Amino acid sequence: TNFENDSELAFDFKLARDLGLTVGELRQKMSVLEYQQWIGFYLYEKKRRDYQIAMQEAEMNKQRSKR
Repeated sequence: TNFENDSELAFDFKLARDLGLTVGELRQKMSVLEYQQWIGFYLYEKKRRDYQIAMQEAEMNKQRSKR
């Protein structure tokens, strides 16, 4: 299995791991709507993390330029 070429499969494994399920259990128990909401939630978290990292880097650059 090549997770780099199948982002949906990689996401299934990440979500299943995070929820303490197997991929089979995840696919059996979760509705399509909830699955889509999880995708949105992970994207939201990534966006927030990326923003925080960018703000930290900007602050570090600001401090460096003062030296």
